[in-house]
Amino acid sequence: MKFFSGFIIGAISGAALEMLQSQKNASVDNSTNLFHNIKDLKNTLVELKDNASIVPGVLSGLQSDITNYAEDIAPAVENLKSSVSEMQSNLEEFKDISN
Repeated sequence: MKFFSGFIIGAISGAALEMLQSQKNASVDNSTNLFHNIKDLKNTLVELKDNASIVPGVLSGLQSDITNYAEDIAPAVENLKSSVSEMQSNLEEFKDISN
């Protein structure tokens, strides 16, 4: 949820910044520019709404990928744990032999 909130805040901030910068380069006819800016803001919010509806699917896909990856590497992790345990055992034997 924090990601989604940050995404919305960032998008709105970006739209506001873009509007502010476009006003600096605007022509003398401010009323026309105001209507264009409002229209642009509306279009930006519509795009944001469309993009926001995609986010849950993307997050679900990422979660699925991470779960699949964790399942795929589980045998390798178990093998690594076994190897570390064997190395510790060998180290203990080496210490006993050297004493």
